[in-house]
Amino acid sequence: MPSDAIDSGRFRIDDSNSTTVAYNVVVEALFTDGTLRMETPMNRLVLLPLPLLTGACIDYNPGSTVPGFGIPNPRPLEEQTQADRLVQVTVPTVDILWVIDNSCSMGPEQTSLAENSPIFLNYFLGSGLDYHIGTVSTDMFNTGESGKLIDAGGGLLWLDPDTPDPDPKFRTLIELGNGGGWPEKGLDAAYVALEERGDGFNSGFERDISGLHMIAISDEYDHSEQISAEEFSDWLTNRRPEGGVSFSSISPLGTCPEGWGNGTSYHEVTDTVGGVKWNVCNDDWGPLLEALALQASGSRIEYFLSELPVIETIEVWVVQDGVTLTMDMDEEYTYDETRNSVRFVEFVPEALAEVWVEYTTLAAAEQ
Repeated sequence: MPSDAIDSGRFRIDDSNSTTVAYNVVVEALFTDGTLRMETPMNRLVLLPLPLLTGACIDYNPGSTVPGFGIPNPRPLEEQTQADRLVQVTVPTVDILWVIDNSCSMGPEQTSLAENSPIFLNYFLGSGLDYHIGTVSTDMFNTGESGKLIDAGGGLLWLDPDTPDPDPKFRTLIELGNGGGWPEKGLDAAYVALEERGDGFNSGFERDISGLHMIAISDEYDHSEQISAEEFSDWLTNRRPEGGVSFSSISPLGTCPEGWGNGTSYHEVTDTVGGVKWNVCNDDWGPLLEALALQASGSRIEYFLSELPVIETIEVWVVQDGVTLTMDMDEEYTYDETRNSVRFVEFVPEALAEVWVEYTTLAAAEQ
């Protein structure tokens, strides 16, 4: 406390309008921890030893109050409400990397994928999206693959909006056959494709300004040795610190026939990074390809909050075309505590739509 804060045997606070505040607090301090607490309206807290009270010039009756003096202490906390405004992307730039198991057991799954491929590709053709679509296999033994982008014909390593006759070329990229090496190493292949071959064989595929979306399809557990699922998740997330990445996993989810592998590693990455999870044993691939196209197109359905919320206070609404749409939790959107995000269940905001998320901050509630 400054030396001039004690004057002629009495105490005062430098803020001229704060004296009554300090006097009001003294009474309470005498009955708590033996210190003099002086709190100014500016929330400055000063502690004085108890002996200094002997020089105070006002007598107090601890059982009474002085009308008109002081303010309640402690003051009630004001809840802090946060409103996050998030705008849906317009014409996104997206790079989509398929990671496809081409081992001996994958023939039927590749056929199903190829037969439904127009559902995926048509979402991009003529859409105005700036896209790159490429593929690597899970074969890390064949030196002609091992993280190298698959050739769609004539040295074409990926599709973009200017690719002529894209349908058969896309089918070439995703129907790789079943002569690939085993054990499958999908995470290794994706990592090598961008981290080690991104400036070499695969140069130009990934762009710094783009959203980055990976789609892994396998009927077997991932046997990658170069990178673990946890390390892969960190690596992929850090490639786009501002968001805009996903990892979709189409692999066994536990209801496949006996003898099938488990897609645990792939699903772990999806749980951490975000994306579509699908059981590769499901015979209906149409809804899957539609969901993958939506995820990979860059049209966001997940929005990250700027603060930690009190969950039960979250309110979400969307303003698009001049109309305000109020969303219901669990029915139209969900909140993910791990990712601190809200995610729409089926609704997709239109381009330039405003997504509003309002909530009480957890930090304010815990004070």
